[in-house]
Amino acid sequence: MKSVIWTLLAALFLVGCSSKNGLYIDSGSQKSYETIMTIKTNCKPCDSAAIYKTTINGASYKSDMAISCCENVRKIDTNVALQKVYIHHVWDLRENQKVIYVKNSKTAYTLSSRADAMFYLALRDELMSRGIMVVDSQTSPYTLKVDFAFSDFAGVYNPAYAQLNSKLIGNVSMTNINYKRKRQISTTQNVTGLKNPSLSDFDLYMGLLAKQAANKVAEEISKF
Repeated sequence: MKSVIWTLLAALFLVGCSSKNGLYIDSGSQKSYETIMTIKTNCKPCDSAAIYKTTINGASYKSDMAISCCENVRKIDTNVALQKVYIHHVWDLRENQKVIYVKNSKTAYTLSSRADAMFYLALRDELMSRGIMVVDSQTSPYTLKVDFAFSDFAGVYNPAYAQLNSKLIGNVSMTNINYKRKRQISTTQNVTGLKNPSLSDFDLYMGLLAKQAANKVAEEISKF
């Protein structure tokens, strides 16, 4: 009996350690993120308003935000006042929102991917690439606390044109002793040449949308 209790306590301790920033990163989400990071895509300055274009697994991909920000043109300034960011909480979409509909059909795909985990991992790594330290708590009143909540998702696949159109929306709150800003973040994707996609393909494209949203938030943070 004692061994069972100690096992349960250990499990709760591990979950607590993994739940920093109000978010539990499971192994599946970590693996999905690593898969996305291995995709070779074109880079583009994330402060550019130009349409982003690349090719993914033979399909043409267009979006309003780069999947990959060019490292040599990121906004990095080691003399800026903002040097630490605390990603406090990320709220995922509701399960009934994670649906891609097939045009002129009753078929629908319910996605299993977690937009919150993908967003957190992408934002953390993008901020660190910009020379901004990501911390596990609000270590000082000058540390910028970031909260993000996904609010809506719309995705439609048209088999006649082998085309996917999706949009992801969320709201970000950024606060410290000097600032309090709120912004709505939306990002879109258009994929053509996507023939006979599977559920895992749609999950992949949802993950790319979440990464685009993270890049947009990184741009907002870089304005401080």
